[in-house]
Amino acid sequence: MDTLSHHTVNVVSLAPCFGVVLIGIYVMHNRLFGLRSSENRLTQSLSFLGRHALVVYLLQQPVLFSLFYMIKLLR
Repeated sequence: MDTLSHHTVNVVSLAPCFGVVLIGIYVMHNRLFGLRSSENRLTQSLSFLGRHALVVYLLQQPVLFSLFYMIKLLR
């Protein structure tokens, strides 16, 4: 029988979250000590996503849930 899991979808292991923390520490260290990365398309895109993180999160949730639901229907 196909039942829903009692676990939440947003539970992740510590390793990926710790990587994000290390990236944040690296970026702030560079900002505090005046080290600059080159301005290119990738850095502009990442900075846009960082400035609009809540909007990105809220938009990706329905897309991901729809995608996973469609995958489940195909199985």
